[in-house]
Amino acid sequence: MGDSAFAAKHKVLMEHLKCDKHKEQKQCWKPLGPPFNGKICITLSAFHLDAWVTAWLNEAATKFTPPESPEFIKLAEEHRSGSRRRARPSSVEIAQTVQGTTVQVFYDQTQKSTSSFSPNRTRSRSLEYSPSPIKGFQPKDYTRAGLQAFLTWCRDYYDDTEYLDAFTSMQNQSMGIDLFKCAINNTKKTDNLIKVLKVDCGIKSGMALRLVDDFKTWYESINGEVS
Repeated sequence: MGDSAFAAKHKVLMEHLKCDKHKEQKQCWKPLGPPFNGKICITLSAFHLDAWVTAWLNEAATKFTPPESPEFIKLAEEHRSGSRRRARPSSVEIAQTVQGTTVQVFYDQTQKSTSSFSPNRTRSRSLEYSPSPIKGFQPKDYTRAGLQAFLTWCRDYYDDTEYLDAFTSMQNQSMGIDLFKCAINNTKKTDNLIKVLKVDCGIKSGMALRLVDDFKTWYESINGEVS
């Protein structure tokens, strides 16, 4: 292919990219992908037009799609950031995040609320600032320090080290002191807890019964109340 092929494709491309949105005739590329969506003009210089035609001749581009070369990638990036600024008058939103909800306020005074829940942020705040339903222990300690404290009390009370030996099997099943508290004065939960302790944790029936029955006594001894 020689100069004639280049000139022919150049003419076709010039006509295809001719943009009527400008007072002076210009050739504009209107990318179809977001954030452009075929609505943003990217005016092309002679350099970019020649590069497009050359790539088209080499089958690295088409009449409708420019080459994925550094020049065009950079051009798109520059206009991508610019398109965000230009979009501000028609679609600006003022986002305020309050307790995991983003409120979007548009120029027409309408509002739209969307969730912006952040699991990591919410979890860390709950561990540090939210009151624990088990006084003296944070939720992260239910299956660790809290469980160990309860089992240590049982060991000392019954003078039986087997209670502390149960710590590992209970922790492996994610058994925590919160489950014991939930079972207080709840027959259904009490029966289920005893079953889990015996079947899943491998704890002897008598020990399982004592653990469930004695939790209230232990909790009251460290907090003075249950609720």
